[in-house]
Amino acid sequence: MKPKLTVITPVYNIAEYLPRFFECFKAQTFRDYQLLVLDDGSADNSLEVCRKYAAEDDRIRVIASEHLGVTRIRNYSLQFIDTPLVAWADGDDIIDPDYLKHLVDAIEKYDADLSISRVEYLRESDLQQTTIIPEREETFAEGDALRDLLPDMLWERRLNYFYAKMFRSSLLKTIRAEEDVEQGSDTMCMIQYIHKAKSVVLINDVDYHYVKYGKRSVTSYFGEKAFARLLRINLFVRECCRENNTLTERMEHTIDGRIFLSGIWITEKIMAADMSEEERIKQLSGVLDNEEYRAAYQRQKDKLDYDFEPIPPQSGEKYYRDEMRRKRKMQRRGKILSHSPAFFVKHYQNLKYRKNGED
Repeated sequence: MKPKLTVITPVYNIAEYLPRFFECFKAQTFRDYQLLVLDDGSADNSLEVCRKYAAEDDRIRVIASEHLGVTRIRNYSLQFIDTPLVAWADGDDIIDPDYLKHLVDAIEKYDADLSISRVEYLRESDLQQTTIIPEREETFAEGDALRDLLPDMLWERRLNYFYAKMFRSSLLKTIRAEEDVEQGSDTMCMIQYIHKAKSVVLINDVDYHYVKYGKRSVTSYFGEKAFARLLRINLFVRECCRENNTLTERMEHTIDGRIFLSGIWITEKIMAADMSEEERIKQLSGVLDNEEYRAAYQRQKDKLDYDFEPIPPQSGEKYYRDEMRRKRKMQRRGKILSHSPAFFVKHYQNLKYRKNGED
């Protein structure tokens, strides 16, 4: 008899973390699942570790593949799903015993097409929390309510990943990630799935713990190419919403906010990188002078009510010169204060707080 659920786990060079992962699944309180592990051409002994655990548990199936990469291995995996429900888990993350139970219970309680739980992000060194998906009451949405909830799900990053979700396999199999997008294809797939789903339920459980490893450096690259990748993802989301009549004013505002945050993140990395002044200015212009970035700012210029300050569109040279002047000013101020009497420093800080509206 087929199980109710397939859990898909792509694996690539993570042998040292796999024993912890398999023990997490041994401890699952929901037992009616099969674990489909796809080794993506690992160069370490990940495949051997997976086969060892599969020999001990007939619910584990291991498939060896040539190295396809994150997006292609996901597309490849869909052909092996033969159960009504499907979930995902990365082999180097930590999963609580009720991870599957909470997701299955929610999707069955509401007969929903998708259930989403919260995620905690952990630091590799000590497994301490760095960030967490915001808390909210259990929320069921369909029709207009789902359309209205979409901006919140996007802004809170609930659509940025496949883990901590339960899908209907019949819907998921109709979606293919664009294989030339290695980072961010999750969001592009999720926005398509949401528009195929008739209903979604958000639950407050935090059973999935994503560990931020230093080796995941692919997410830390910088420059106008990185911004172009992030921009492509956001423009894809906008076009998908437009095609499905869900591009509300609030959704447009949310997508533009994501574009501005991408701009801030990338410019910070460009400013911190080791490169020539000429190259730095060129890279900055590729972000802040981008046509789509300018268009987003133009749309939002009279209502920039984000919880951050977007960088106005400008040439890379202007931004660089202004930043260097600001940096020199701060250095001079710091040098003066470091040689000033304590009473003067305290007086300066009081003036600064008063200026910023603080008590």
